[in-house]
Amino acid sequence: ARSTRSRAAAGHPVAARVVDDDQVGATRLRALGGETRSGARADDFDAFESGRRAYQQQEYETAAKRFEVLVGGQVPKLQSRPLILESRKYLGASYLFLGRVKEAEAQFELLIRMDSTYQ
Repeated sequence: ARSTRSRAAAGHPVAARVVDDDQVGATRLRALGGETRSGARADDFDAFESGRRAYQQQEYETAAKRFEVLVGGQVPKLQSRPLILESRKYLGASYLFLGRVKEAEAQFELLIRMDSTYQ
């Protein structure tokens, strides 16, 4: 049986990918480790990880708030492009679980505008 989280995400393909493709996300984050040391501030990476942990623990309100701090507003707080992309993905998925569909779609659109090949 699929978890409640997986069933909730099934209605939106991006959220389903965030839920079902966590292994790819973990691989991507390991790859970010090298860039983080050279291209992103350690506190940015720590803040991202804090939001991701909240998301993985199904604390979507907390995750959304943490990712809003990182990529909300006109100019993202983050400087690292990969962290911005991943933060938008998790923020959009968190919004979906909170029933904030329009806001989720806006994040996914921003993500695709930044990287049309994002998977």
